[in-house]
Amino acid sequence: MLPSGPGLTMSQRNRAFKSLHLITLLAMMFGLLPPFGPTAAGANGINYRLQGTTVVLGSTTFGQVTTTTVTESLQTASASIGSPAVVTLNNSGVSTFVFDEVPSGQTYDLGGDWIVKGYLSASGIGGTGTFEVTLSKVNAAGTVTPLYTLFDPTSTNVLGTTTPTLRTLTNSVPTTYLYQGERWALSFNVAVSVALPGGTVSLGYNTSAQPSGVEPIYRIVGGTPTPGAGTQVATALSTSVSTALSTSVSTALSTSVSTALSTSVSTALST
Repeated sequence: MLPSGPGLTMSQRNRAFKSLHLITLLAMMFGLLPPFGPTAAGANGINYRLQGTTVVLGSTTFGQVTTTTVTESLQTASASIGSPAVVTLNNSGVSTFVFDEVPSGQTYDLGGDWIVKGYLSASGIGGTGTFEVTLSKVNAAGTVTPLYTLFDPTSTNVLGTTTPTLRTLTNSVPTTYLYQGERWALSFNVAVSVALPGGTVSLGYNTSAQPSGVEPIYRIVGGTPTPGAGTQVATALSTSVSTALSTSVSTALSTSVSTALSTSVSTALST
């Protein structure tokens, strides 16, 4: 709240407002506050496809998810459904698909409704399981940190057919920030409740017939926080507010005291 009261002039209030404005700009510059209004990036209606390409981060190989047109070379990630468990589908050990890293000087907010699509099929009939997807973040060293599990609220059985069938998950992800060098990533899972001995579940991708992928939500909301920025901004805040308040209060007191003395002296002389 700006200083106010009968002792402050409009000029003093304007100085206080300018000081607070400076503080806000400093906080945004150091990445402690987002800029005015996010910039749209990923949005519903824009399809990001699982690709047949890979990228190595640290010592781990990841699949990729991009807006690039698929190469029409069918890829399959699979897992055993021989016992009740949550199984993660993989293609020759590749089980996590990453997007591009957050560029230098930017911050992503993943908050919003994510729509994930997977073409799933079972090797035989008799098992029961539901579709789940793990949304994670991955750093430059290849460290995977799970964030949220996206699930099917209808608990549709995805193991009831041997024909690749589109399964869609729509889940709301709360505000979650990714910083410079980090990536969002997806892992595709099936929660097996009734096993099919010797059976497998498969996810098809990288073809226009089985375009498994995601309609992600991520927005560019600000810069990358700078180490020590909190101290710098706090110092600026303290200095600016202190100066503004000191000047305003000093002026107000000076005016009040001067008026009081003038009145007292005037009254005494008159008497």
